[in-house]
Amino acid sequence: MNNSPETTSKGSNTRAGTSQVPRDPFARREAVIRSLPKPGVARTVDPDQGVSTPSSPKTHLAYGDVIRIVGIAAVVIGHVCSDIVYDLPMKREVPPVSESQWWYALSIDSFSRFAVPLFVMLSGALLLRRGSSSQTPIDFYKRRLSRIGVPAIFWALAFFALVVRHDVMAGQIPENGLRRLASGEPAAHLHFLFRIAGLYLFTPFIRAFIDAVSRQTVVRTTALCLLIAGLDAMLRPWLRTVVLDGNIGSASGSFAAMFVPFLGYFLLGHVMSAMRFSRPHQLLMIVALLGSVAGIVLGTGYLHAHFGYTSPDDLRSTYFLDLLNPLRIVIAFCAFGLIRTWFDHPWPASRLWGFVSSTLAPATLGVYLVHPLFQGVFEKLRLDPRTIGVWVGVPLNAMLVTVASFVFTLVMMRLPLLNWIVGARIERKASPVK
Repeated sequence: MNNSPETTSKGSNTRAGTSQVPRDPFARREAVIRSLPKPGVARTVDPDQGVSTPSSPKTHLAYGDVIRIVGIAAVVIGHVCSDIVYDLPMKREVPPVSESQWWYALSIDSFSRFAVPLFVMLSGALLLRRGSSSQTPIDFYKRRLSRIGVPAIFWALAFFALVVRHDVMAGQIPENGLRRLASGEPAAHLHFLFRIAGLYLFTPFIRAFIDAVSRQTVVRTTALCLLIAGLDAMLRPWLRTVVLDGNIGSASGSFAAMFVPFLGYFLLGHVMSAMRFSRPHQLLMIVALLGSVAGIVLGTGYLHAHFGYTSPDDLRSTYFLDLLNPLRIVIAFCAFGLIRTWFDHPWPASRLWGFVSSTLAPATLGVYLVHPLFQGVFEKLRLDPRTIGVWVGVPLNAMLVTVASFVFTLVMMRLPLLNWIVGARIERKASPVK
């Protein structure tokens, strides 16, 4: 147990009842944890302070709901823009994308690329609180299975079946579907489920590590994880891209270890859950966020001009779009810090905010899972951005896809058994822990 001067009481000459109050919020949390009764006393976890207090009510802060809702909107509009940035082929003739339209889509896409890292960081903030290691691994895994396990299995198999069907209809051996399933991307967006499932698998052991060491050690470990992951993201495009007889492809890893590089984001969410930033620091974070977005836009534009395309098949051309590119790490850090600071309070007691907290926010996982299906539906209805016109089509298509996905998910959440495939629980509680 850490007995540093910050967290121990003053010397024996100090009058009873007085003690030194640590300035560091994490040290205060450790002091409170040590002052709690022994195991056996009923406790609840306060998500704001990250400590257990006997019989204290749970507090639902707004920042978690904001991250979910803003994050899912960013995911949808980012995927809408990616189709334009990558200039993906369509089944019918559509107007070509002009250079100005391409830069427009790239700018929006680059700005939206904080979403997935923020989802991982939010999980770390909520699941890695100090004192939470008292929950047994079996209890933790049972709780996560309904939230992530069932949706992951269902949608992985569903999208795998769609890929196999496409290969069979094209007269090909369904090897493509098997490869994509083994790589953890039966559909491009499902990589998140495989990553978060791996992090959940190790969460009980990460909790034990956090409870056993000081905050300084956790911060250093987090920084080291992010440094290694960022370095890997900088080297991977050049090492895994294969050019053979004019054909370009990129080697991919397997689903088994794809969560490992995201350990830094997971720990970072825990570290930042206790941090609030002053106005000067907030201004610096806004500048750093916008500067990093500009760096991604300009860097990707340069690589597009150099290679003549931006393609997920050539990781070199998407160098700055990698989830762990250092610029994206900066964006995630700044976005999480700003939202955590600006929404450091519970929602007001009203029906509107109650709807946001109890209905919209829990539906975001389902929206994440199903929104590519609605992208395909609106493409068949000729309501895709390139048919409508990129300038208007991007926000309009993103809005249509988001609304349709929310409506579908909210309906599914109310249907017995089927609600499991969108990650909904049969009995929802007010706690933000997912």
